[in-house]
Amino acid sequence: MAAPKSTGKTRSKRDAEATVMALAEGLGWILGTVQAKADSWLESDKVRTEVARLRDGAAKLLQHVDAASRAARIDAARAKAAGKGKAKPAAKAKPAARKRKKAAKA
Repeated sequence: MAAPKSTGKTRSKRDAEATVMALAEGLGWILGTVQAKADSWLESDKVRTEVARLRDGAAKLLQHVDAASRAARIDAARAKAAGKGKAKPAAKAKPAARKRKKAAKA
C-alpha cells in the first residue's frame, strides 16, 4: 500500500503537536526548578524570562489553534454546502446564541 501524501494540514498538525510538546517540556523544567529552589529562584531574572517565553509561546499556539479551527469550520461549511446545496448548522443554537451570531455578522 502506498504511503498517504503529506498535506499542509498534516504538517501543520505535526508542527502544532511538536510545539505543544516543547511547551510542556519547558513548563516541566520550570516547575521542577521552581519546586527545587523556590525561594531563591522566584526572584531570578532567568525564571522570569523563561516564564515570559513560555507564556508567549502558549499564546501563539492558542492563536494558531484558533485560526486552524476557524478555517476548519469554514471548510466544513463550504464542503457541506457544495455537497447538499445549503449548509445547515451542526447543532441548533439557543436563541441568545443566534442573536449574538446575528449581531456579530452585522
